[in-house]
Amino acid sequence: MAGLTKTTDTITSAGYTIVKWVCSTTTTTGTDTWTTPSGVSTVDYLVVAGGGAGGSVGGGGAGGMLTAASLAVSGSISVQVGNGPAAANGGDSIFSTITSTGGGKGGVIDSGSGLGQDGGSGGGGASNYGSAAAGGAGTAGQGYAGGYGGDGGYTSNGGGGGGAGGVGAAGGYGENLPGAGGIGAASSITGAAVTYAAGGRGMSSSSTGDGTNHIGNGGGGGYGAGGSGVVVIIYLTPPDITYRTSVGFGSANMMMC
Repeated sequence: MAGLTKTTDTITSAGYTIVKWVCSTTTTTGTDTWTTPSGVSTVDYLVVAGGGAGGSVGGGGAGGMLTAASLAVSGSISVQVGNGPAAANGGDSIFSTITSTGGGKGGVIDSGSGLGQDGGSGGGGASNYGSAAAGGAGTAGQGYAGGYGGDGGYTSNGGGGGGAGGVGAAGGYGENLPGAGGIGAASSITGAAVTYAAGGRGMSSSSTGDGTNHIGNGGGGGYGAGGSGVVVIIYLTPPDITYRTSVGFGSANMMMC
């Protein structure tokens, strides 16, 4: 398991298994191969990519988020958990045929176009020599766009990065009015409701910090690093295949970075 560690939990009362992979470093995308247990033919999944880093003022976009039930599985399956690097888009997360796209990096004042980068969710915009720059686009079904930068000067308020649940807000046109990051989206696949993939807040006069690891949040404006992603799969523990689903998604294999 390159860059990953693994723990295993079993929910005996419900007949489900939870396997969790966590990246051993937040700066490296982790990979592994999961072997489908005998008697397992489908899994439910949550795949969240790494969040994008914040730019000088634009907030980083959240990692793309995909979740669904009853994915057919067999044999050896490739898994990957995206990292949340500094100064770059987030890393993709993968389970089998499912790929979530890393979040887009936030915009940098007067660097290139000042635009936020496209990603699972788009990074927030900055400014470009006197005009506010747009946020990056999100990926359909995975996340939303980042917000516009606030004004064209060097006091520009950055736009917020997009999140899995909504667009990032535009930066304001006054002092200390950064755009809020787009909201994330909740999942109870691990047995408790957790909100994943929120966008990073834009920056005005102070850094807003790194994105939260293991849930794919975008980094804050002021060059905050993105948060690393997570992959969760959930399946009935063999050989009990008669009980299904008073616990939502059932049992889980969880892969986190």
